[in-house]
Amino acid sequence: MTIDEVIRNYVETRPAPVVSTANAVRSIKSVLPNCPLDDRELAELIAQHAVREGLVVNFD
Repeated sequence: MTIDEVIRNYVETRPAPVVSTANAVRSIKSVLPNCPLDDRELAELIAQHAVREGLVVNFD
């Protein structure tokens, strides 16, 4: 899976309308331990996907 596919899957399967960037980064890095993005870059991508899905983003 690509980074975008993992992020999309994570965002689309959230039970609540809020995405925590800290939780998302931790979860995604557990699936992609060799992710070439640093935490900030990954959090920005997560936020972009979440906003497209109409979710609220908690930058924690």
